[in-house]
Amino acid sequence: MLKMRILTACCLFPIVIGMLFLPKEWFDLAIGLVLIVSAWEYSSLINLSLYLYRVLYTLLLVFVYAIGLIFPYPFLFVGTLFWLIATIFLVKYPFGNAQWNAWRWLPPLVGFLMLCPASLALAVLHSMPHGWEWVLFLLLLVWAADIGAYFSGRFWGKHPLAPLVSPKKTIEGFYGAFFAVMLVMGVYLCIWHFSIFRQPLFFVLVLLIFLFSVIGDLVESGIKRWMNVKDSGGILPGHGGILDRIDSLLAAAPFFALGIKLLS
Repeated sequence: MLKMRILTACCLFPIVIGMLFLPKEWFDLAIGLVLIVSAWEYSSLINLSLYLYRVLYTLLLVFVYAIGLIFPYPFLFVGTLFWLIATIFLVKYPFGNAQWNAWRWLPPLVGFLMLCPASLALAVLHSMPHGWEWVLFLLLLVWAADIGAYFSGRFWGKHPLAPLVSPKKTIEGFYGAFFAVMLVMGVYLCIWHFSIFRQPLFFVLVLLIFLFSVIGDLVESGIKRWMNVKDSGGILPGHGGILDRIDSLLAAAPFFALGIKLLS
């Protein structure tokens, strides 16, 4: 499993890095394609019964994304608000289970709030001065947190972080993720010398990104537990679905895009 996980990551890495150097219009299109795959996978995850419903749901999210490219910031604010509310539900888990099953409109709405703001956040970041560096920095932070949590939890994990949501995630993995994020930030600060790096609030922003990358992972785990599935899909061998790979990014991206915009 680990070998397949690494092999898949090695195949995806050059594709993702190549996307960063695309012109704005092509980058936005590439993000739109990822959104299509993610929305389709999510519609299957929440058991939208008819094929037509899944198509319409996917098209709706793509339409909102296209509109959001013109007016992105309201969607980013809504996205950050959603993740703050999701954090409350996460702390009180399994509170919300009854609503998830009873309110048929809730799972599709959650998917919209997870996917569209994050997609727009990446488009906004990429359109900024030094845009590809900012997107790369965000990706490296999220990847570092994921890798640090995986290996530190695998070798030293003993104490569950959120046993009701995801029993395999540990406090030791949380510390490993934090160490990895701080390491990436230190290396990045040595290579790039942006004035924003000298602002104390930038360090606070990085801490927020770290925390919400963990929250994004846990929220997706909670949704899978509600739906009684192990993985969101099977498109990525060794990883599961695409949502299993981008769950942390979904939560971190809106905060990072707004934070960089405000600090700039």
